Amino acid sequence: MVESDNNRIAVSYDIGGALRPAGALTGASRARRLRRQPHLFSRQLELPVGADSAVQVQESPFSFTFKVTLPPPLPRIDNIRAQVIHIAPDVTKVCVQGAQIATAHLDELDLPHWRIRLPASSIPEASTASCDSSGLLVLTIPKLESAQGDLPSIVRSLPIDPKNNIFCSSE
Repeated sequence: MVESDNNRIAVSYDIGGALRPAGALTGASRARRLRRQPHLFSRQLELPVGADSAVQVQESPFSFTFKVTLPPPLPRIDNIRAQVIHIAPDVTKVCVQGAQIATAHLDELDLPHWRIRLPASSIPEASTASCDSSGLLVLTIPKLESAQGDLPSIVRSLPIDPKNNIFCSSE
């Protein structure tokens, strides 16, 4: 487009239009996005809250404990239980069954759930979940006993890196 006004000339140039045919020839017109594959890790936990929720994680010598307050409306307390899903051989996912009311808004808006990789020492098949009347969900996943037999006697809290949902060791 060329405009003239008092000896001024303005030229409009669309660089994207010029590059589109070149991209079509090379096949680089669309960048391929990598898809998330949550089943890549052998053990995974998914809680029925948003990915940005504050979850308290505690590690004891015998278990991992995850505590989170569920958003309203609260599910029925007697329906809450841990559900283990075997995606493939040696690939396990732990979910909380009975908390569908709390996660309905996440599913409608297509928001991600809170997920974390579980260490190899965890036993997902023996996990338990409970919820009290205030909406505090407590999920406990037992660990394998130490081979040395000398387990530490203190219980320590592990902070979680919110970007990657992995345990951060302060040691």
